[in-house]
Amino acid sequence: GMYTCSFSLGKLHSAGLNGPELALTLGFNPLNQVDTGFGVGWSLTMTHYDLRSKVMTLANGERYKAVETSAGLKFREMKLQTAKVLETGGGRYEVRYKDGRRELLKVQAGTQVAVVEKIIAPNGVSITLKHVLFNQFPMLVEVNDTQRCLLKITRKAGQVILTRHPGTSAATDYGLVLKNSRVTAIELPVGKGWELEYEVIDQAIYLWRVVNPLRGVEFIRYKRQGHLFVNGVERSLPFVIAHDIYPGHHQPRLCKEYSYSDHNFLGKGLIPTRSNDGDPLYLAPANYVYSSTERLVVKGAVHTLVNRTYNKFHLLTAEVTTRGDAKTSIATEYHCSVTKPFNEQPAQFRMPKV
Repeated sequence: GMYTCSFSLGKLHSAGLNGPELALTLGFNPLNQVDTGFGVGWSLTMTHYDLRSKVMTLANGERYKAVETSAGLKFREMKLQTAKVLETGGGRYEVRYKDGRRELLKVQAGTQVAVVEKIIAPNGVSITLKHVLFNQFPMLVEVNDTQRCLLKITRKAGQVILTRHPGTSAATDYGLVLKNSRVTAIELPVGKGWELEYEVIDQAIYLWRVVNPLRGVEFIRYKRQGHLFVNGVERSLPFVIAHDIYPGHHQPRLCKEYSYSDHNFLGKGLIPTRSNDGDPLYLAPANYVYSSTERLVVKGAVHTLVNRTYNKFHLLTAEVTTRGDAKTSIATEYHCSVTKPFNEQPAQFRMPKV
């Protein structure tokens, strides 16, 4: 029920294609209401570790609550160990991946956040990343290999400029136009860019209008009193109730409407636990499910209806699509057992049975 978006700025290739690649993805998340250098809610998807919340975020977007041990960081929810994190001392961490890549993290001075200062490819070739302090958070400003600067980021009054291969004939600029610390436009190296407008709900900003480079327009409508949390928490999370797309170029409008069950992914109806370290749904009864309904509306009538149902582990268990007199049902069985606690689930519990 949340609207997020991300923009790929391509990959940085290093050391004459012999070094590590760095994918540049700029994303917006309404749950992040802090300006860490790229505008409120916006950030580059990079590996970092927040020492205050004990949350590790990997470059692929996965987030895990960490348990600090003498050997390094352990993640209760990482059943399949896709990465291993060692604590090397002095506020330094090393993330090791199965493909041989390594990321060296260091706590940025003046913050409680460890960020990547070096990425090492399996063959030993590396790139370095430089950060500066912005608004009490580390902000990436440079990426270098041994030969040249691959990326330079500059924040000026009302603008953030990301320059790939600065100082060369291949230099290209991406610009973020800021107004009141909000990204209102994303400028591309050539042609028109993106335009963004926000709606303020409970002092948080949500995207409600997006214009793409081809001048297609999206409108997002929200229900302000949205998903409720577990019992006793007197607040709610707004959710999307409609998404209208006007492609332009004489194409018809696309309209999708959304509704949701009373139970939700936040644990509505559950009794809060003493510990806030884990997902409340993991402790829910076996029969706890939640669902969403998507309606494709054409000329004021429902053309297609899709109902999706999820279990307590946030796994899609059923999808029923109705179009006219035709109905298609897909049921998926996983290796998980909703009658067993999380710590008794097998490593592949999120994978469907085949």
